[in-house]
Amino acid sequence: MVTERASGPLDALVHPGWAERSWLVHGFTTKRGARDFDLGLFSEGSDRATVMENWSEVASAAEIPAIVHARQVHGATLHVLDRDGAPRALGGSGREPAPLPRLLDPADGHLTDRPNLLAAVTTADCVPVLLVDAAHQAVGAVHAGWRGVAAGILERAVESMEASFGSRRSELEV
Repeated sequence: MVTERASGPLDALVHPGWAERSWLVHGFTTKRGARDFDLGLFSEGSDRATVMENWSEVASAAEIPAIVHARQVHGATLHVLDRDGAPRALGGSGREPAPLPRLLDPADGHLTDRPNLLAAVTTADCVPVLLVDAAHQAVGAVHAGWRGVAAGILERAVESMEASFGSRRSELEV
């Protein structure tokens, strides 16, 4: 179940059970109404300055100093970000950051057990899939379009969490 929470600085859709965990910040923003909260880093027609200001607002509202994102290519490439912050790409490598968020090489998901890191994916007609391993405080954010799902991105995300963080698939929440 997802509920809307508009009590904070940003409107967000959140999973109530996850919101109760002190170590986990999550949410979905939407474009709606008079306030067009554009986060379109790769969208034609988006004003770059406004988009970057909006990402800064997300970081401030979530009290998160670091955000990672990547151009999504509808594939099965994932970035694994270790506690030391170094990106270990599964099918690509990181490059120097933009101010906020840090833009990594193209990928359709991020996995991490690093505290204070917001892993972002953007969707339109695709599905955002969040994975949570409470035992290891590891998370994943996956852009699951039909091409990526057909290429095995979800299976790869689970397998990568097992290999990288010691996650157990039977204990993952999705």
